[in-house]
Amino acid sequence: MKLDGKEEDAKLLVKAKGNFQFSQAMEQIEEHIPKSLFIADKNPMKVLHKALSVGVHALEDDVCLKQATAVRIVLFDLSIRLREILKENSALKSAVLELDNIKDH
Repeated sequence: MKLDGKEEDAKLLVKAKGNFQFSQAMEQIEEHIPKSLFIADKNPMKVLHKALSVGVHALEDDVCLKQATAVRIVLFDLSIRLREILKENSALKSAVLELDNIKDH
């Protein structure tokens, strides 16, 4: 798994995906989410859910707009992290294999 997880983590993520209650799904998988996705030691999906839930139910429009900007920034950073983690870097792999093949003296 490219996110440094275990096979069981992937299975739990797939299972949680079928849960329509986001908060319950997060409880099921929280300890299995790769730390490389965290931002400032916070689970960005949980932070986004909290901001969106509160905004939809109780906040004034101007506060929701401010939070929407923060949500955009977090989603943008999270997408960059995911892209970097998941991208295939054939040049880097080739370089590592080349160096690994160096014979000891």
